[in-house]
Amino acid sequence: MISRSLTLCHQADAYCDALSNLYLEHAKGSRHPCEDLLVRCLKDLSKLPRQAPVYLIVDALDECPNTPAGPSPREEVLVLVEELIDAQLPDL
Repeated sequence: MISRSLTLCHQADAYCDALSNLYLEHAKGSRHPCEDLLVRCLKDLSKLPRQAPVYLIVDALDECPNTPAGPSPREEVLVLVEELIDAQLPDL
């Protein structure tokens, strides 16, 4: 996410500040943030006022492994997408 976040950084200072803080809090990218923190960051970015819309492109879900025990990675992604839709974030 950090390397792909540069596109968001170029859109607005507020995006840049939020993503830079996340980057710095994780030893300048040498540590990976947990999924919950990444999701929260995405939701926070999409709630910033008067920002450019953010489009999420989800590809290759059909290539995610389907595991019998517990939720599969595919299910986890779909749950996240559903949460984002339910949140009705105006710029996402």
